[in-house]
Amino acid sequence: MKPALKAHFFILGANIIYGINYAIGKIALQHIEPFGIVLFRVTGAVIIFTILAFITKHEKIEAGDHKKLFVASLFGVVINQLFFFKGLSLTSEIHSAMIMIATPLIVLIMAWVILKEKITWIKSIAIIIGAIGVALLISSGAADKSSPSSIAGDICITINATSYAIFLIIAKPLMVKYSPYTLARWIFTYGIILIIPFG
Repeated sequence: MKPALKAHFFILGANIIYGINYAIGKIALQHIEPFGIVLFRVTGAVIIFTILAFITKHEKIEAGDHKKLFVASLFGVVINQLFFFKGLSLTSEIHSAMIMIATPLIVLIMAWVILKEKITWIKSIAIIIGAIGVALLISSGAADKSSPSSIAGDICITINATSYAIFLIIAKPLMVKYSPYTLARWIFTYGIILIIPFG
């Protein structure tokens, strides 16, 4: 299998899991406070990725990259996770999922502005198709009566989506430099330090 195709399968798998996360997260929120869930989640990630990082490949992080990892953790774990679960507790999972569809558009714009990446026709068409899908969902009146939406919740999810987009831009160069397990280990390690006061 070609590396590019393999990468797309991994991304598809991650997005399927992320999609399921809305429903599971909503159920978990009936029993645990939003920030408590984040603390459990990040703690588990730190343990798992620390073990995997040592088993697969023990890499040393360059001193200058620790600052980048800290910032990546701030946007990819702390702001992202805290606002996601807080937002999900205040709004419906359908609203949350629809707002998160804006993430690729935010990434595209930021990559164009920050990384000077070209906006190709294929990327533009993909964004338009996604936007049409969101418009169709909204116009169909998709809603969950048992889980009403709120402006506060929608704002939290929007911050979550924007934060994750910023994380992807910051983490991209680091992903090329280090293995995914090493990267995840440090990002979640810094993340748990910042999340403990909230969780």
